[in-house]
Amino acid sequence: MIPESFTQAAEYESERLSVVEIPAGETKRWEREHGPELQRRAALRAVYIAMNTTRGPLADVRVRRAINHAVNVPAILDRVAQGRGVLAAGSIPPGLDGFAERARYAFDQDSARALLRAAGHASGLKLQLWRSQRAEFARIAQAVQADLGRVGIAVEIVERDASTARSAARKGDADLFLSDWWADYPDGENFTYPLFHSSTAGTGGNYAFVQDTTLDRMLERARATPDSLAKLSLLAEIDRVVFERAPWIFMWFPTDLWAMRPEVHGWRYPAVFTGQRWTTVEIRK
Repeated sequence: MIPESFTQAAEYESERLSVVEIPAGETKRWEREHGPELQRRAALRAVYIAMNTTRGPLADVRVRRAINHAVNVPAILDRVAQGRGVLAAGSIPPGLDGFAERARYAFDQDSARALLRAAGHASGLKLQLWRSQRAEFARIAQAVQADLGRVGIAVEIVERDASTARSAARKGDADLFLSDWWADYPDGENFTYPLFHSSTAGTGGNYAFVQDTTLDRMLERARATPDSLAKLSLLAEIDRVVFERAPWIFMWFPTDLWAMRPEVHGWRYPAVFTGQRWTTVEIRK
């Protein structure tokens, strides 16, 4: 097993791997040098920063909206992932029931400062942002720290191994937690109920500790309804409510990019990563 993505890519270029995921920071070079070998697919995955809605100033939705306005997410996506993703304005990725186009929280640091003043934080505030040791997350965290610093929010980055960082978020010890959520199955419900129902606060995936009885009832109805059109409508409304409550810094939905050697036939990257199968793959020299 080769855990480090840049090492994996180097092994592919040395013809010791047949298929490899392309590191985000290497996108342009691989498009230039390996174009015919590439497969691109919108990922059923969300990159986000959960804001613990029970901790101090983050309990105020005005502060959470201010933070969203303060972070230049489009610039971070371009810089960190070379534009490989769809900007998020909700938690449900494109292609799933419940996804809807809507205006994002615009990058507007004047609006952020005004919201912070209205919430009683004109002199600023201090927060901790927890993250794992993934290189991509290091660059995202540093950019968010710089943006928030410009509106008076001093952010301390806490770097830990993935298990320790996740444990802190689950216990409610993290103000901000940088993470991503991968689909277990291709349904908008998988990007709503586990992430925002009060019963999942902490250990179940609700790292923002959202506890909203109105939202709970909506999530329960969406989970229980057998009518696909009714469920779609419910999920779209849930996504709108989540966006307005702003429990996350909404970042992006990544686009996966994989390379496959010319002699490999019959492989395609699946929509759900756990659905990856190799039984139809052939090597033809």
